[in-house]
Amino acid sequence: MQSQPPDRFQPLSLEEELDLLRDDDASFSRTQLYLAPLVTQALNTAKVLETEQRSLRAKILSQTSQAAERFLSNHGGGESYTFAAYFTWYIHQAVG
Repeated sequence: MQSQPPDRFQPLSLEEELDLLRDDDASFSRTQLYLAPLVTQALNTAKVLETEQRSLRAKILSQTSQAAERFLSNHGGGESYTFAAYFTWYIHQAVG
């Protein structure tokens, strides 16, 4: 069986994501590393020019802390969507 390239997004389960978010540092640096392939895939799918991708990726990932805090504060009402799915809204807003 062939493994996927390391730059391909590997989603975690909801429980794994919650553990990652709760155990991460204040800047959510590990969560940013987790989301980076998702952001890259989305930018490639949206056909964002390569010259613009670096700054847009940085802009999107800079919102990880805010998104994580909102997700954690609002999660708990039985939602079944993952943080990665929630974060796609931030990606969509940045790409337009």
